[in-house]
Amino acid sequence: MSKPHSVQKRTNITERRLVDVLVQYIRKTHRVERELSVYERWVDVAAVCPHTNELWTIEAKISNWSRALAQAIVNLAAGEKSFIAIHSKHIHCVEESVLEHYGIGLISVGTKWDDVRVVRDARKSEFINQLVAGRLKHRITS
Repeated sequence: MSKPHSVQKRTNITERRLVDVLVQYIRKTHRVERELSVYERWVDVAAVCPHTNELWTIEAKISNWSRALAQAIVNLAAGEKSFIAIHSKHIHCVEESVLEHYGIGLISVGTKWDDVRVVRDARKSEFINQLVAGRLKHRITS
């Protein structure tokens, strides 16, 4: 009789799951859209606060925070606040001083619903292209 094979539980999270958890959380307070085209690139999540009309852009990555940062820097021209969202298991790898330099916010996202935490708020961007921001807000709120 052979021994039963040990079944390893898969613990890898996909970027899609990360974004699902993030969007579900943000929808409590904002109007949200996924995968919006901006400057020939895609923004993972864009959200508008109905009370302030403030536009957030969010780049989500499992662990590659520097790649998310590069995209978030471009997004400074698209919205009032730009964030990166990183899986909670990798949040300790992020160099917050670099985010501070650019005014980028940081969001920790786990695998369970509501397992989301804003680690650092973003500064309001000084580089907003009002035409692009207006178009994004219209797409989100229409």
